[in-house]
Amino acid sequence: MLISTVVTGAVTAWHSVFFIALVQEGSVSWAVLGYGIAVCAAVSLAVGFLGARAAAREANQWRPAAD
Repeated sequence: MLISTVVTGAVTAWHSVFFIALVQEGSVSWAVLGYGIAVCAAVSLAVGFLGARAAAREANQWRPAAD
């Protein structure tokens, strides 16, 4: 998710600048773009941390069972 956030931020920035250059008006709100990327990165890290913690907790409790 973190890699996707970085790629999406780069593509969004390039697309924004390209579109503004094409229509020759407007501006890019770099603060809003940066804030959005930062929030998505924080969520990505939180999901990764919580997933790793849940996996470690379940791994300690897992016992093999006959299928």
